[in-house]
Amino acid sequence: MTPIERAARALAICDQPKIYDRGASGYSAESYAALYWPNYVGQARAVIEAIREPSEGMVAAAAATPGIREVDGLLKVANSMGQIISPAALTTGSPVEQAYQAMIDALLEEGK
Repeated sequence: MTPIERAARALAICDQPKIYDRGASGYSAESYAALYWPNYVGQARAVIEAIREPSEGMVAAAAATPGIREVDGLLKVANSMGQIISPAALTTGSPVEQAYQAMIDALLEEGK
């Protein structure tokens, strides 16, 4: 499942109580989302586009992730020896993935 699909399903789940209130009974939020998430893709993309530019807190969270180094104002991935590595060497659980998650976590904290 892509991040856009996950976001669209989340929006559908949020919308389901409104639809239920209008008389569309028999759907759980999850079953509604499973059927109708494609209707929410445009909204999901709009939300993702709106948060595309990171906040200062998000950048700080990424920079603080182990395996990430700032070089000439850019965030780079480094191995345990501190050497910059090729993006081709990145895998699931990589510092980039961890930095991305830290950035989103920081964004969510800012919104509280």
